[in-house]
Amino acid sequence: MGFWSRTKKIVGHAVDLRFDRWADLEGIKRTSVYLWRQAKYLFTPQKSQYTETFEAATERLALSDQELSEQALRYRSLFILFLIITSLLILYASIIAICGNWMGGIISVALSTYSLALAFQFHFWHFQITHKKLGCSIQEWYQSLRLKGMVKK
Repeated sequence: MGFWSRTKKIVGHAVDLRFDRWADLEGIKRTSVYLWRQAKYLFTPQKSQYTETFEAATERLALSDQELSEQALRYRSLFILFLIITSLLILYASIIAICGNWMGGIISVALSTYSLALAFQFHFWHFQITHKKLGCSIQEWYQSLRLKGMVKK
């Protein structure tokens, strides 16, 4: 038995020499499969449980016109709030980036993107309630903004 064989045998009892164990290849594989499944779930559109009109949904949920208008007002208020938060985060990101903290600026831009996504969500829900139509498309929402003169060609 050679020197390296004996050394490997002696050291092997104290230290695990198998690469797949100390690198935890099985754990990496499990994690990557989990992340792949989650990403697939996230980007696959979910099917609606109900295929009904706006009027049928309000009847099923027993919502009055007053409750709908109050909810639309709440969504509009949340839309405005998240637009303000987005503006403040972009202002903060630019100030902090000018001061030299690039990582803080990147994080602030990411947070402002998330805030802007929430603003869009609440505005879209407000749009559906005010137009009394479920399942509106983004194109219908955008056309409505163009008709109001909020978006230019």
